[in-house]
Amino acid sequence: MRLHNGLACVALLWLGRGVGLSASLRDVGAACAVLLLCSAAHLANDLVDLAADRVNRPDRPLPAGRLQPATVRRLLGFTWLAGVGMGILCLPGWTGWWILWALAGAGYSILAKGHGWLAPIWTAAVITSCWAAGGIERGLDRRAWAVLLFLFLFLLFRERVKGAEDCSGDAVAGYRLGTQGRARSIVESAIAGSLLLGAVLWSLREAPALWSGMGAVVFLLCLLGGLWFHLRPNRNAPHRAGTLLKVGAFAGLALLWTVTTSG
Repeated sequence: MRLHNGLACVALLWLGRGVGLSASLRDVGAACAVLLLCSAAHLANDLVDLAADRVNRPDRPLPAGRLQPATVRRLLGFTWLAGVGMGILCLPGWTGWWILWALAGAGYSILAKGHGWLAPIWTAAVITSCWAAGGIERGLDRRAWAVLLFLFLFLLFRERVKGAEDCSGDAVAGYRLGTQGRARSIVESAIAGSLLLGAVLWSLREAPALWSGMGAVVFLLCLLGGLWFHLRPNRNAPHRAGTLLKVGAFAGLALLWTVTTSG
């Protein structure tokens, strides 16, 4: 269920809403709803991606045989329904967002996976919306738009890198063609990386507080390291670039905390 990804989405939700350390009971309930829905999305992905995961991530419980598909389907149904219900109960004014987010999260594996740019754009938009929903409610100024664009493009770049790393298993599952798929993913991630660079430069001008402190240093080091390993893949450690970029994403949460609390 990969709860660390759900916790990242919770952090984005709270930062977008401007929730500090003194979160209300409704905010805690909304966080639990996001965790449940994020888990449902991962469970749906593991069911659809079983053939690919046998190549890309054979140690996961489902491809390793430690879980049966029927058990995963039951967990998927429970987490999805409980997440939607709890979300609407805690933040009824966000009913449309809860339903859209729930459908988009679980629907990614069925509708977007393996369809070129649609898949990374879909994922980046779904995750970014956790921050954007609260940000739009509070009002987006130029600084907030810079942060929003930066967040979206970083996630887009990370997904393109992840797509290149997973191309072997995706080819087995019928998503894309081996080497050609990897070559295409590298070109597309270079395009996404160029857009990300532009977003970084814009956010430096519009939201300089975003780049203060050790969080910025860690993020930039992870970004550069991820790019390096992406361009120089290691057959024995094929997911090194994606792992570094995920560490960078969590460092990025610290940057968002800085810019949110700086007023």
